Amino acid sequence: MTTPAAGRQSPRIAIGALLFEGNTFSPLVNRLVDFRVEGSDVELDKGILEDIVAPLEHLLRNAVDHGIETPSGRRAAGKPERGIITIRTLLEGAQVSIEVRDDGCGLHPDKLRARAVDMGLYSASEARALSERELYALLFQPGFTTAKELSEISGRGVGLDIVRASVLGLNGAITVDSEPGF
Repeated sequence: MTTPAAGRQSPRIAIGALLFEGNTFSPLVNRLVDFRVEGSDVELDKGILEDIVAPLEHLLRNAVDHGIETPSGRRAAGKPERGIITIRTLLEGAQVSIEVRDDGCGLHPDKLRARAVDMGLYSASEARALSERELYALLFQPGFTTAKELSEISGRGVGLDIVRASVLGLNGAITVDSEPGF
């Protein structure tokens, strides 16, 4: 058995705590979710791990509230009632990558365009010209939200800009990939 180097630890305990919290708040927004963890053999500097917990919590909340559909919505889309959220850690050279992935409805570019126009960020013609990558970047703008109403866990327009700032403050990067679903 090997032990972590001084000041380093597996993110598994922190991720476990986040998943416990996810199980606590998913019923608040009428979501049934199974959480999975992959890549638990990765170790992070303890300070970085402590700094990444809050951004991961926010991403997890967004995946539950914005990504995973309600059980009835999933049934209507031909999916199982329970959604899946996976937190995966990967070692890529000297970099650690942490992915939060869900099997929900995905981001819909036209809805993002409409929201950008509604918020006065772009005219309709300017919004039509935005690429998917540019649309996903809007998610990190202060105050930008796709929530139609406030929920117990998200929709307040505070969040992904803070997540991005936290990740950049750790000399990290954050990206969004999506496949629009049902």
